[in-house]
Amino acid sequence: MVFLILLSVPASILLINVIGYYNPPRAMILEENSDFDTLPADNKVYQLMSWNIGYCGLDRDMDFFYDGGSMLRPEKEQVYDNFLAIQDYVNTDTISDIFLLQEVDNGSRRSYNTKQYDNFWSLKLLEGYRTYFGINYSVKFVPVPVTNPMGKVLSGLLSISRFVPKSVIRRAYPDNESFPMKYFNLRRCFLVKRYQLDNARELMIINTHNSAFDDGSQRKMEMDHLKNYILREYENGNFVIVGGDWNQVPTGFEPAYHDDFFDSTYSLLVPDDFLPEGWQWVYDNRCPTNRRVNQAYVKGTTGTTVIDHFLVSPNIVVDTVYAKHLDFEHSDHNPIYLRFKLSE
Repeated sequence: MVFLILLSVPASILLINVIGYYNPPRAMILEENSDFDTLPADNKVYQLMSWNIGYCGLDRDMDFFYDGGSMLRPEKEQVYDNFLAIQDYVNTDTISDIFLLQEVDNGSRRSYNTKQYDNFWSLKLLEGYRTYFGINYSVKFVPVPVTNPMGKVLSGLLSISRFVPKSVIRRAYPDNESFPMKYFNLRRCFLVKRYQLDNARELMIINTHNSAFDDGSQRKMEMDHLKNYILREYENGNFVIVGGDWNQVPTGFEPAYHDDFFDSTYSLLVPDDFLPEGWQWVYDNRCPTNRRVNQAYVKGTTGTTVIDHFLVSPNIVVDTVYAKHLDFEHSDHNPIYLRFKLSE
């Protein structure tokens, strides 16, 4: 009898996740607009900000069981404090035209069911911005760690825009997940915002969050898929920028920061020959954008790296790129900014 009960518990969890399996189409239209903005192509400087907010649960005092730590989440009050601080930081940024946020929860046990997307939506709406949420993690019950399960997870990519795009599409990455793990893991994707320019071409702003904790094979599938997509758009005459948490160090990266410990074993390096000549990996090598969460953050001791950066097509002119060191106070990532222009 005890054996049957022990067997029925994991079977029931699997059945719940199979029934609730999130399996959207390869291309899901989040919005299409006939009354879109037409953006100037000449002599206009635009600014992007990208930030993985770590579902407001990976502040500087946290470690995480997936990365060698022991904790699942901080106390409820700390998650709320993190959320308010991150929300205030984003909302006081009146310079950035577009925000690319990753790991935004909207009703997950790990973040005490905070409605992070809903709150960003309501606040930015009042300031004239539009918000778009692409789900990449929707599981009814994650049973690990066994003693304190993660439970329900609903999380994704949040793109915020000052301008009205022609369309916003959630595009699925291919995956190599097999039964039964596919019913417990993320459904990786990237969000594509398509803006009309006054030169009859289009600007593509893409928000991505690539795989972590794999042997590199999943990330390679994702990168090959993304590469085919962006090269096709560029060949059609469009301008392309991809930003987000790549979980990979950019091609040619050499750290120029010294106060933090750079862990060269932390992430995969994007291959030198990934893209044709003219494409650029754009990053700030003076500031780490991510820390290990195998322990609480200790400056100079905790391993750090740069895995948050931008990829731009040859017709993008980079004005400035810089990361803002927030001492990982409310997230295990630091935000990074890109100022750019378009080139004919």
